[in-house]
Amino acid sequence: MVQVRALRLVFGAHKAWAQYIYGSAQTMEPKLGRGQAEADLSSVLQRIDFGPLGCLPEGVVSAESPMWPMGSLRERLLGLLQKRVRAAFGSDLLPWDDEGKTPNMMQFTQMRPFEELAPHVDSRDRWNEGIASMAWGQGEGSGSPAGENWTLCMRRGLAKSEHDRVDIALPAGACYVITRAAQGRTQHCLAAKVAHQRCACCWRHGVQTDRDGLVTRQSITIRVTSYSTR
Repeated sequence: MVQVRALRLVFGAHKAWAQYIYGSAQTMEPKLGRGQAEADLSSVLQRIDFGPLGCLPEGVVSAESPMWPMGSLRERLLGLLQKRVRAAFGSDLLPWDDEGKTPNMMQFTQMRPFEELAPHVDSRDRWNEGIASMAWGQGEGSGSPAGENWTLCMRRGLAKSEHDRVDIALPAGACYVITRAAQGRTQHCLAAKVAHQRCACCWRHGVQTDRDGLVTRQSITIRVTSYSTR
């Protein structure tokens, strides 16, 4: 809980939140007996992106989103998060090193209980291997002082009827890592797709918040750019 309280203070110190809308997406848990319009909801969140000069944020409309400079204090935070993630998951899963392939981009996001992040693939050729994301609640949840539970939703396939579906319930304060087919970089895509093109072989990831909850979900995602920004 010490780390969660510290991260809440970090988020509370930031004010430049931008509303980022991925468009309307069918809810990952449609209600039986309801029409399509009621089964849809906005895939939306608030976010702030930090990274090196010349780096674009993640997203299909990233050119419209600002990339803020990291600054020395956030660089220290990024370094601490990287060490914590590597200690938890190991260097075999996360091929980050000290030769220019350490995370240099950090994304803060906030999602209210009725918002979701629809399943998607991060840009296939913008980031190096390994993306880590950790999440907690803006305040205490009904069952945990760290916040509300949330669900990592993995989907694979092109047609809605052919989706492979894996839903992983995670507690507030949890962290997940995606690599290889779960991340979907062009290097690991059997169809050699680029950017945000969809395929049948790679997984897409999304987030479902607790719709009965009252606490905003806060998260930090860290990545490594796949090109030189010098």
